[in-house]
Amino acid sequence: MEEDIKSRIFKYKIYSDKKSFKSYLREVWKDLKNRTSTRNIQKSEKIKGITFEIFLSFYSLPLLISKRLFKIMNNSLFNVLLIDDFVEGITDLFYYEEREYNLNSEIYNEKELKLIFKICDFDNDGFITKEDINLIKLYIPFPEEIINEKLFINKSTINYEDFINPSNKLFYEYFLLFLLKNTPFHKFCLSVYEKQINSIDNEKIENRRRSNSSKNTINQIEKCPRRKSLFNENQSNENNITLEYNNNNFQNYFEYSIFSCPNLLFENSQIDNQNYFKIKNGNFSKKYETESSVGRNSTTMSSYFTNDFDFNNNHNIYFEQKYTFDKKNSNSKYINYFDYNESEDENYYEDEKIDFDDIIVPQQCGYLFKQSSKNGLFKKTYYKLCGKDLYFFSNCESLKHEGMHILINVFIKEDYNPVYFNGKLYYPFSIIYSNHEKIYYAPDNESKNKWVIKLKTAINYEDLNDKYIIMNQIGKGRFASVYLGFNKKTNKKVAIKILDKNEMDDEDIKLTYNEIELLKICKNEKKIVNLYRNFENENYFYLVLEYCEDTLLNYLQERNFLIPEKDAKKIILKLCEIISYIHKKGICHRDIKIENILLIEKNNINNIILSDLGLSTLLINNEKKNDPYGTITYVAPEVLNKEFYDKKIDCWSLGVISYLLLGGCLPFNNENNEEIFHSILLIEPNYENLLNRGISFIGINFVKKLLNKNPNNRINIEEALDDPYLKFN
Repeated sequence: MEEDIKSRIFKYKIYSDKKSFKSYLREVWKDLKNRTSTRNIQKSEKIKGITFEIFLSFYSLPLLISKRLFKIMNNSLFNVLLIDDFVEGITDLFYYEEREYNLNSEIYNEKELKLIFKICDFDNDGFITKEDINLIKLYIPFPEEIINEKLFINKSTINYEDFINPSNKLFYEYFLLFLLKNTPFHKFCLSVYEKQINSIDNEKIENRRRSNSSKNTINQIEKCPRRKSLFNENQSNENNITLEYNNNNFQNYFEYSIFSCPNLLFENSQIDNQNYFKIKNGNFSKKYETESSVGRNSTTMSSYFTNDFDFNNNHNIYFEQKYTFDKKNSNSKYINYFDYNESEDENYYEDEKIDFDDIIVPQQCGYLFKQSSKNGLFKKTYYKLCGKDLYFFSNCESLKHEGMHILINVFIKEDYNPVYFNGKLYYPFSIIYSNHEKIYYAPDNESKNKWVIKLKTAINYEDLNDKYIIMNQIGKGRFASVYLGFNKKTNKKVAIKILDKNEMDDEDIKLTYNEIELLKICKNEKKIVNLYRNFENENYFYLVLEYCEDTLLNYLQERNFLIPEKDAKKIILKLCEIISYIHKKGICHRDIKIENILLIEKNNINNIILSDLGLSTLLINNEKKNDPYGTITYVAPEVLNKEFYDKKIDCWSLGVISYLLLGGCLPFNNENNEEIFHSILLIEPNYENLLNRGISFIGINFVKKLLNKNPNNRINIEEALDDPYLKFN
């Protein structure tokens, strides 16, 4: 097993040139920094780095792990990641000095072990507790032997020296493998970048060598005046050197980079989208396939998803082989195309087995035009796409790119009308980033279509309407509408939640991304509504959710909120189990209310689930927050007082619901919000109402423990589950 783990770790390590890898990371950082929204960060932070949300879109890990990694890498006083911290942190994690795998060599270093230890040390005190490890195991799918492994032997906490004990080797090796397997890099794309940088360096060296050689030749000619000229009369020394250099460079391009000499590989710098190369056994072999039709409908978007072990967006895939260009196909104008094996059913988030030999990378190159914002003139620029990396050059002969964009969290818009400029027709499309849009103009419609198809492939583009049928509206919120839908493949009912970005501010959008990540964490547990798929375009979020036949609110309304105590108790117990489940994962819901409790089957209170994690947050161990979120009639006193709170605010909401189930009405309710505030902060609920309903004393006492206005004296969710009211009939 040890050999298998180490070989798998090596497979995901980056062992290219360290200098070029860091150069690549610096360019990635600069591009990501420009996408940071400036609305919700301080002025001093605006130009300094990338936010956590941008970092998460780049390196997609479970939310808890991502937050810990971001915090550990951030050595500044700001809430953004500075360039040196980003580059050094990613390099320390992914880079490996050796290019050959050796079982006897260490595949990881001390920096990586310390990083894993710090991720597990949630309170940053230099010690890891059993609770820390148990929480980590909820987020990372360790094998069974790891889950059962005893990291603590007669100790309540362990320090770093205890942690790196050989007996714990399987734990931190699998942890490292998990971090590496969710890589944001393609080795092939990195190799293209490395060869491109090396070509520039080689050119500089060659130019210096030839410059010195030229000087020596001139000196020799001066010393030997009878010697004839080395060049023809109509041919200069400079041109001859250039010609010789290009001949040498041809071989470099031919062997190392499919991008570096596009005129040799592609006819007229255009690419046939009906054919591509497929990577197989380390070589490019030609394969003929027709691309599937995409974007046929007006609602188009890119898809983000994950699986049990690869908490990424299906774009974070490594190449296992060392890639060389197949010289048999050297005259072909086609290049390889990146495709994905995707599941179309509701188990979309389940573990997917990916054959790394079958991975193909989308590529495209050619001239596009951009319109100057200063004078309105069109500027011709040469672009090259490799995977998700879009490079731009001054011209097709240029070795050094002027810049790059990484195509994550972007959208492609193509529904533009052609435009005339100086008597010529241009065909626009755009790439939409989080805070800006870049419009590109193709010289002809065919070229535009080829670029759009390749770009859509790079961003994992899908059309929601190709997968689902959207029916009638079944719910509505502040900026969200919920529709009944059907999976076209399985005909299974789904609920499609559509959120309008135009009605949302930056904080709302941030919370939506947060909800998506938390729903991924809680998938398939029958506690939280399942997120099957999620789509997004520049205007909307689309969450494809588990369809539930009824709501608890509707169930109670049909019975005039009068249900037997045994049924109320059954619902309360189920709700306690759900809250315990999310609390163990470090999630504080912050908006538990009767409207967010769903019945999977109509009239069946034995199978309830919780929905809407839109206001939820992570609170790990003793962490607290003070940002006010919630629904007025369910919110805890400490939230209203703008005090720091912990997960016990969910227990207060549980108390409100328990009172409603047992008493038939809300404990704090009034048409005037100020009166509700006053009641929550200062007035005790009317427990006489519960007595009049015939509720048992032990049941009333249970509600009192939950609705204690002092959070220090309020019971937590585990104490609620152990309460005699729920524990005994």
